[in-house]
Amino acid sequence: MNTGLRKGKWSHEEDQMLVAYISRYGIWNWSQMPRFAGLSRSGKSCRLRWMNYLKPNIKRGNFSKEEDEIILHSHSVLGNKWSAIASKLPGRTDNDVKNYWYTHLKKRVSHYNKNPATHEQNGESDMDEMEQPVNHLNKVLGSVRFMEWNGMELGSFSL
Repeated sequence: MNTGLRKGKWSHEEDQMLVAYISRYGIWNWSQMPRFAGLSRSGKSCRLRWMNYLKPNIKRGNFSKEEDEIILHSHSVLGNKWSAIASKLPGRTDNDVKNYWYTHLKKRVSHYNKNPATHEQNGESDMDEMEQPVNHLNKVLGSVRFMEWNGMELGSFSL
């Protein structure tokens, strides 16, 4: 099924057409915009091109030590919520933050979490998981917050 939409690398002319259209009319509807801008691209492709490459306030280049610390702390609190983390770093896109995490910071975090002297990781020894059933369940289940069954609250607890 051929939809007539271009795929792959964007040309310089397409970039100019998208920038010109957005600067004149603004962003109103990504799915309709390519047709009115004269582009043979999907709305999603246009949105991603604008948000990750063409937007004027995008910060490029190396991440600073302060940005590293913000990403590390935010990831420990929020997990893999890249857009929420990127919102704390003006000019950085969620895609850039995610790529930077996986290429640079994730290795650093896993290295710091291991203690080679005792072969412990995050305070847990390398004992067989059957010897530590609570830790095993915690890994599998995580924490259970509020559970309700037939209207009866069972409470909040973590393993």
